[in-house]
Amino acid sequence: MRLLCCVLLLTSVTAPLGAQTDSGSRWALRFALSRDAFTGASSDTTTLPGTRIEVVPTPRLAFEAGVVRRMGRWELGLSAGYATGGLRASSEDLLVDERTGGVDRYRASLMLRREVARFDAAALSLTAGGLADYWRVSSLGDRASLGLRGGVVLGIPLGRRVGLENTALFSVGGGPFKKSALPPGTMVSSLRTWSFGMALRVRP
Repeated sequence: MRLLCCVLLLTSVTAPLGAQTDSGSRWALRFALSRDAFTGASSDTTTLPGTRIEVVPTPRLAFEAGVVRRMGRWELGLSAGYATGGLRASSEDLLVDERTGGVDRYRASLMLRREVARFDAAALSLTAGGLADYWRVSSLGDRASLGLRGGVVLGIPLGRRVGLENTALFSVGGGPFKKSALPPGTMVSSLRTWSFGMALRVRP
């Protein structure tokens, strides 16, 4: 909620700066910060007999940095990222967070983006692409997984070389757990992730 409030505040403050034009460079560096929240991953009914317990990574801040290449209204971006946190176990009546860490995610992503609307200098775009994640989970071992991500981006120029982006993304893919490392009776499913955040773009 605090992150969303910051996004709205920055949007309202920086919108008047949108009248400035960018430098025209086709290349830019991009630095992104988001809050990721998860569903899916794994569940079982053996921990508490008759009660379904879902275990996922705890919500966390995720950082990504990369380079983007603009081609008219299209754009291609390559980035690497990192996020760390613990585990969350939940049922209909219970929610327990383990906050000592131990669940790290290293990410590489390739995203394609298309501008679909413009409001003065602000631009609304759709984006989609692929993910490659490497999970490190204490006591459960490491796991590599693939996924897909898509969503919307609202870009606002802050000057000739700097821009702000507000992002809302959804991804689905493999989670951090290997079925062979979990207790019998545990079900492993796709990990679904909601990401809301901001990014800063810097053009040379």
